[in-house]
Amino acid sequence: FEKLLAFSENFTYQSDFDESDIRNQIMTYFKVGCNFSPPNVIILDAGDPPSSDSAVHKCLKMYENEISIGNNDYINVVADEAIFRRGISFCKTNNKIKMILGQWHTSKDMMSTLITIFSGYGIFNMAGILGVRFLDKLEKGVDFRATSKVLELIWVAVGLAIHLYAKKKEQSLDDILEENKLIKIWYLYFQWASYWRAHWFGIRWGIFDLQHESLKAFSPLFPIAGKSNYARSVTHHIYCIENNSRLRAMLRVAPSVNLTNPGHFFAYDEALETFGVKFVKQNVTRIPTDSEELKLKIKATQLEKERTDMLICDYIGDYVQSSKPHNIQSRKEKIWELVHQLINAFESENPLKNPIFEFCNNLNNKGIDQLVAAGPRKIHIQWKHTRTRLSDNKFCAAIINKREVFCKCGQKVILDNDYDEKRLNEHSRNSRCKINNQKRQLGLPGLFPVLPNPKKVREDLEDSSPPPPPPSPPSFPNKPCPGLHSEQIVTYINRTPATYGGARRREVIGKEMFPNKFPNKLPFNSKKLNKEEITDFNQQMIVESEWFIDRLGKKN
Repeated sequence: FEKLLAFSENFTYQSDFDESDIRNQIMTYFKVGCNFSPPNVIILDAGDPPSSDSAVHKCLKMYENEISIGNNDYINVVADEAIFRRGISFCKTNNKIKMILGQWHTSKDMMSTLITIFSGYGIFNMAGILGVRFLDKLEKGVDFRATSKVLELIWVAVGLAIHLYAKKKEQSLDDILEENKLIKIWYLYFQWASYWRAHWFGIRWGIFDLQHESLKAFSPLFPIAGKSNYARSVTHHIYCIENNSRLRAMLRVAPSVNLTNPGHFFAYDEALETFGVKFVKQNVTRIPTDSEELKLKIKATQLEKERTDMLICDYIGDYVQSSKPHNIQSRKEKIWELVHQLINAFESENPLKNPIFEFCNNLNNKGIDQLVAAGPRKIHIQWKHTRTRLSDNKFCAAIINKREVFCKCGQKVILDNDYDEKRLNEHSRNSRCKINNQKRQLGLPGLFPVLPNPKKVREDLEDSSPPPPPPSPPSFPNKPCPGLHSEQIVTYINRTPATYGGARRREVIGKEMFPNKFPNKLPFNSKKLNKEEITDFNQQMIVESEWFIDRLGKKN
C-alpha cells in the first residue's frame, strides 16, 4: 500500500491505481509454484448423493477399489467440508484413504465468515457505495466471484483509508487504534481480510505455505461467526497437515492444479466444480426423484461433455479449454470514493454517527468492545491440539494415546478430541483431583508422590506413535513418617498388608464416584461394580492415599 501511495513530504500521494495493481505489487514478493504439466482427469461413475456417512464411505471404498495402490501407499481425497467431515470416520478405520479439505469451498466460507462478523458494523453500507445492488445476494454468497470482488474492494478501500489517516495524523498505528474505536474495528477487518486474500493468492499462485499459514491465522474466526462445523473440520485438516511431513511435501509441489492458463491455478475442488460438476448442474435440467435415473442422467451428461471436448480438441489441440479473459470493469473511482468517505468518518467528532455507518446495530460502544475483546482473544488461542502442547500442560504426567492421559494426581483422563487438554484442565479443578485440592496435596511431609503404574503406561504407549519421552515425576524430598521410629517401622511394615493408606473411607469415595448405583440410603458394596469401575475405584483410592510403604526401597 505504501509503495503504491508513494507519499511525498507535503502529503501528496498517488491515486492512479486499483485493486489489480495492489495484487500485482503483492505478487512481486512471491514465486509462482506448480511448475508441471496439466494432470490427467479421470471421471468415475456417479454414486449416491453424499448426504449420509454411508454414502460417503461407499464412495471412498469405490476409489480404493478402482485405484490399485501398494501396501504402504494411500489415496488423498479432496472434498468440501460436508464430505470431508463424513470421511474422517472412514479414514480412522482405513489407512488407504486420507482426506484433504477443499480450499475453494474453504475460501467461500472464509468470505461468509467475514460478512457475518462485520454485518452489524457497516459492511453492507460500504458495498452499497461500491455499487452493489442486491445486498441479500452478497450476504448469502450466491455468486462466488462477485462476493470475492466486493470484499476485496472493501479490503483495498479500508487499507488505503487507514494508511492515509495514519500518515495525515503523523502517528503510529498503535496510537491511532487506542484513540479511535472506529478505526480499531475496521483495522480488524483489514487484518482478517488480509488472511483471506493471502489464502486465495496461495491458491491462485500455487504457493502452499502462503495458503496454509493464512488459513491457520484465519481459523479462529470460524467459531466467532458460529461456523462450528468448519471450525472443527479446518482444525482437523490443519492438524493432519502439520503432523504428516509426506503430505506437506506433496502439497508444496502441487497445492493447486493448472488446467488452463500458465500461472493461473485452481484449487482441486474448484477445478472439479468448474470443469465437471458445473457442466452437469447446468445440463441436468430436471432432477428425477429416482436415484438410479439421476445417476443415468449424470453419466449421459458426462459422456456428452467428453464428446464435446474431443471435438474441440480436433480443431484447436487442447483438451481443457477456459473461457475468454474476463473483461472486469475498473472500480477505481468507487474505491477512492469509499476511501474519502471513510477518512471523513475517521476524522469526524462522532464517527459512529457518520452517514456511512447508518443503521448499524452493533456499531456502538458495547458492540465495538465485544468485537475488539473477542477478536484478539480468539486470534491468540492455540488453533491446534498437539502432543507437544498436551505434554506441556502442567497437569499432564504421561500421554497414553491421543485420547487418554494420566493426570499428575495419578488418575486417567479421557479426552474429547485428539490431544485436547480441555478435559484435563476440567479434571484438575474437580474435587477428585488432588493437584489443586488444598486439603490433600501430594507434597505433604512424609508422602511419596503417587504416580501411575509405569508398566501400564509403557504398554499403552506402545499403541501411540511416536512414543513421547518418559514423564518426569515431581520432585518431593523423602521424609520419615512422624511417630514411627527404628524397630516400630519394621514391625508395622511386616504386619500390615497395605501398601497405601490415609485416604477417605471406601464408602465415601465409592458413593461419590457412583452416585447412580448407590443413592444416599443405599450402602456401598464393591461387588456391584463392574471390572472397569473397580479399576477406577481402586485407582482413586491410591490417588487419595496420604502415605506409601516403599517395601522395595526404590525411593532411597
